[in-house]
Amino acid sequence: MSAADRLLWDMREANVGYETITPQYVALANLSSDKPPGQSTLANRHARLLDLFQAWNAEEDKLLVRCESAVSKIYEKEKWNWIKAMMDIEGKNIKEYQRNWGTIGLLRRWGELNGGSDDEDVEEGGGDGEGEGEGNEPSQK
Repeated sequence: MSAADRLLWDMREANVGYETITPQYVALANLSSDKPPGQSTLANRHARLLDLFQAWNAEEDKLLVRCESAVSKIYEKEKWNWIKAMMDIEGKNIKEYQRNWGTIGLLRRWGELNGGSDDEDVEEGGGDGEGEGEGNEPSQK
C-alpha cells in the first residue's frame, strides 16, 4: 500500500472527512493541486482499499461460503429457465426456430455440445421439463 493510500486508510478509520484528507493525499501522492481528486474519487479509492486489505474473521469466512453455496444452487437451478426464456425471445427472429424446448432438453443438448452429458444435473431437477415430449424431438439435420 502506498503512503498516500495508508494516509487515506488511517484517516478514514479515524472518521476524518475528505475535505481534510484531500490536500494531504494530493501532497503525499504528488498529484497536481490544480486539479485535486474529487470527494467521490477518494471515497471510491477507500472502498477499493477496504476490498483489498480488510481482514476477514472465521465467522465471516463461513458466512461467505454458506451464502455463495446457497446462491450458486439457486442460480444453477434457475439459469436454464432464463436460457429457455431468452431462446424463446431470440428464436422468434429465426425462421426455422419453431421449437418449444423444455429446460431439461436444453440442459441435455448443452452437455452434448460440451463433449459430455449433463444427465446428473437433469436427474437432480435441472429444469421444469416444460416442452418435452412428442413433437419436440431434435431434428436430424
